[in-house]
Amino acid sequence: MARPRTYKSEGIILKGIPLGEADRIVTIYTLGSGKLRLVAKGVRRSRSRMSGYLEPLTYVSISVAEGRNIDTITEVEIIQSFREIREDLLLVSKGLYFAEIVDKFTVDRSPGSAEFKLLFDGLGRLKASYTTDLALRYFEMQMLKITGFGPEIYQCVECHTELEVDSHGFSNLKGGILGSECRSKSSEPSAAISVGAIKLLRYLQNESYDRVMGLNIPEVLLVDVEKLLGSYIRYVLDKKIKSKEFIGLISS
Repeated sequence: MARPRTYKSEGIILKGIPLGEADRIVTIYTLGSGKLRLVAKGVRRSRSRMSGYLEPLTYVSISVAEGRNIDTITEVEIIQSFREIREDLLLVSKGLYFAEIVDKFTVDRSPGSAEFKLLFDGLGRLKASYTTDLALRYFEMQMLKITGFGPEIYQCVECHTELEVDSHGFSNLKGGILGSECRSKSSEPSAAISVGAIKLLRYLQNESYDRVMGLNIPEVLLVDVEKLLGSYIRYVLDKKIKSKEFIGLISS
C-alpha cells in the first residue's frame, strides 16, 4: 500500500473539537492554504507528544498526511505561543473572539493572506495589552471589508446619492446606511445611526490601526457602534458569535 502524501504548513489554531475518546478535529487558519480542518489523533491523551501544542490561539508549524476524508496532523512545532494572552482571561476571551470571527467569515481551503495578517496582528496587539473595545471594532470592520461584506457608509444604499453629514439609518438588509429621506419612505426596519457613528465607521474602515487607536472616543459612541456592528455581523452570518458573550461575562 502506498504511503499517504504529506505536506507542511503553518498557521494559527482557531479551535478544536473532541473526536471519539482521544482525537481532536483542529481548525487552523494557514497563510498558504486558508482554513484547514485536520484530525490530531491521540492528542487528548496525556502522553501524546502533541498534547498542549494544538491549543487555540497558538501559531504552529505542522506536518500533515493526506487522508481519504480528512487529513491528519503528524507533527507539530510551536512558532509563537502567545502565552501572555493565555495567562489573562480577558485577553483569552478577546483572542477567541478574533478566532471565531475569522472562522465564521472564511471557507475551507481558500487562501487569504489578508485574513491571516489581520488575525496575527490582532493577537500581537492583544499580547502587547491593546485591550480597548476600539481594537475589537477595528478588527470587525476590517474583517467585513476583507471578506466583501463591508457596509456602504458613503452613499445611500437605496438611492446611491452621497450622504450629507446628518443622522441617518443603518439597514442590515441592504448592507449599509440609508439616507434620512429614503429611510422615512422605507417600510423596512433600520437602526438610527448618528453623525459620530458614521465618522467612526469610516475611520475604522479606512485608517491604520495605530491611527484608530490614537482616537479619543466617548464611551456612549463606542457602545452605539458596537451594537450596530454586532447586529450587522449577526445578520450577515445568520448566527451569534458565542465568544462575544464570553467577553461580556468576563468584563462584567
